[in-house]
This record gives sequence, C-alpha cells and structure tokens, in this order.
Amino acid sequence: MNWLRTVPSRWDVGRLKRICRFAYGDSLSEEIRRKGKVPVFGSNGPVGFHVSANTNAPCIVVGRKGSFGKVNYSCTRVFAIDTTFFIDARYTPANIRWLYYVLGWLRLDDISRDSAVPGLNREESYRRLIPIPPRAEQTAIARFLDQTVHRIQRYVNAKQKLIALLVEQSRATISQVVTGQIDVRTGEPYAAYQPSRIGAPGDVPAHWDVRRLKHIATVNPGWSKDGDRPAPHDRVTFLPMERVGTDGRIDTQGILTASAVGYGFTTFRRGDILVAKITPCFENGKGADLRSLPTWFGAGSTEFHVLRARSSVLPHFLYRATTAVDFRVRGANAMTGAAGQQRVPSSFIANYPIALPPLREQAAIVSFLERFVANLERRIESASRLIRLVHELSTRLISDAVTGKIDVRNLREPRPWR
Repeated sequence: MNWLRTVPSRWDVGRLKRICRFAYGDSLSEEIRRKGKVPVFGSNGPVGFHVSANTNAPCIVVGRKGSFGKVNYSCTRVFAIDTTFFIDARYTPANIRWLYYVLGWLRLDDISRDSAVPGLNREESYRRLIPIPPRAEQTAIARFLDQTVHRIQRYVNAKQKLIALLVEQSRATISQVVTGQIDVRTGEPYAAYQPSRIGAPGDVPAHWDVRRLKHIATVNPGWSKDGDRPAPHDRVTFLPMERVGTDGRIDTQGILTASAVGYGFTTFRRGDILVAKITPCFENGKGADLRSLPTWFGAGSTEFHVLRARSSVLPHFLYRATTAVDFRVRGANAMTGAAGQQRVPSSFIANYPIALPPLREQAAIVSFLERFVANLERRIESASRLIRLVHELSTRLISDAVTGKIDVRNLREPRPWR
C-alpha cells in the first residue's frame, strides 16, 4: 500500500465499509422474467431485460459469483440478480461514479473465501483500505477520469477497427489469390477464365485445373485404433484445439502424451496440414501448416482433419486454400451432429473442389502470401501493442487519480499523454 504515503493531507483514509455497503441482488431466473426495458445485470454485465428494477440510478453492480469482483456501472435503474452485489445512493454517501473507479482500482477479483465455487467475500472486501477525498474532489476525479478514459477508449476502438479491417483484408486477399481472382504477378485478374467443371467457387483461370481435394492429398492418413501402439510410443503427443491459433501457430509446450489420452485419434507428422473439424474453431479458421513442426514431434488429435499433400500440390498452397472464405462457409454448412459439438465431416473435406494452378505458379502464390501475411501481422501486432500500452496508461491514470497523485481540482480537460 505505497499509496498511503502519498495521499494528500486534506484526504482521509478508511476501510471500504465506511464509505459504502454491498446490497445483495435478487433471484430472477429466465423463466420468470417478463419482457421489458429494464436491463438485467449478472456478474459479468447485462444479461437481458425485465419489467422492473431493484436498484436506483445511477448504480454499481459488482460480481459476487462467477465473474466475481467485476465492476459494472449503469446510469439507469437495473435489476441486479442474485449472483451480484449492488450499490446506489441508498448504500453510499459518496459520488457513485468516483466509487466505481475506486472499486475497479481495488481489484476485488482477487478476494475469494470459497475455493469450491469462487466468489467475492463481502466482509473481506469491506476491510480494504481506500483513500477518501472530500465529496467535491470525488466529483472532480470522476469527471477527469470520465473524460480521459473516454478519449483512451476512442483511440482503442479505432485501433481495434483497424485490426478487424486488416484481418478482413487478409482473408479476402487469400481467398482471391488461391481461387485465381487475382494474378499475384500483376495484381490484376488473369487474361482468360473458364467455368469450373466440378463446382469450384466461380470461374477459374483458363490454364488452372480443378481437382477434388482427395485427388491431390490424402485425407486423415493415419488413424490410431484401440489396441494400436503409436511408434515410437513415447514420442507421440496429443494436440488439443487450444494449442493451435487462428494464425496457424502451434504451442508445443505442455501437450499431453498420447498414452495419457488413449487411442482413437488421427495422427500426423511434419509437413501435413491441419484443418479444425469442430465448430466454431472451423469457422474461425483454425488450422496449421506443419512444415515448421519439430522433426521429433509425432502427434495426433481428435479435433483436426489431417491433409497430406501429394506431388501435384505444395503443402502451403493447400493450407492457404483451406483458409479461403468459400471453404469455411461451405464447411460450416456441411456440419453434422448436435448443436455445440457439430463437426465437419471428412466427406466434405475429401470432395471439396480446389482450383489448382501449375506448381511454379503455386510457388509464386505461396511466396506472395507469405510476404503479404507477414506484413499484415506486423501491422496487427503494432496496433495490438499500442492497445496494450494505452490500457496500461488508463490503469495508471485511474490509480494516480484515486490515490491523489494527480490534482484534478482545476483541470477542465484532461492533459494530453506523451
């Protein structure tokens, strides 16, 4: 609590209980809600609407179970359900907006006495020390932080929009290139096109071929059945979905051994292509080109289809073809199984029509896409890094304001950051 040494002399310091009380939310199951305009708040924020409220306005809603310690603010009356606490003017003499920033700064999400079902312990929360400025200064702090945080959020929103546009540009360009809509050598469409014989998306360049995927790659080439023993047994690992990113990168750390998982999984090796088979990971583009997989890494999974390219197709071209928009849309429509655990059948993968250029042109496309995607990834990482930095700035400004390191009494507008 280093902030204790820097609190302004005109401020007080006291326990949270001195400044507010946490009121319990009320039970309101979805079955008994009546359609209305009053927001219903759970521990993580709005979860629906109802006809009546149990808070006044404005109010703070704090997660009690589930997302415990998460702090939400509403300028209107809400119905706070029984997984939450709430605070309005009946339960605090303080400026509500100032108190919202203080509670966020307190990091209440690290307080839990219930190890089986993590939850916010009210009495322990009450014992937390907080700096308490005069009421007028509370209002000034809230106004300063509202203005500053709003400006920061506008900046973050702009960067997030840029990232979304870059991701969309990447997907669109990959699709256009691997389906022959753009010639990477000129940046323009090809001179001549022909209709596809077997249902590839749109016309294809006149000198390209169209082949079903099963004719240019082996689909799920290895399968471990009950009683089989992977060879070598101690070098085969199980690759779960969460270890593969939408950017195709694989985290090989801490992956389970196959013996710990059992059998009945598809096996793969360096040079194969992975395609997620489970929704929503398939739609999100999860998959990988395993050219960079360590040579020692033998693996298997129940969550991916495996493609082993034949001599007529370059593995990385095949990987890019399986990230194309049409492939993902058609695959999502072909899914079977119960909702929430739908899977893309291997028959869809095997029969999907791939527009196939000559090998030399495949190599040119692969080279172009690797440069193009690497450039976009650098721009995305730069924007993401700036977002992280301004989030850190926001956290620091809130901390400095609520602990008195910044005197905001005479600030009409927030000072620009450097």
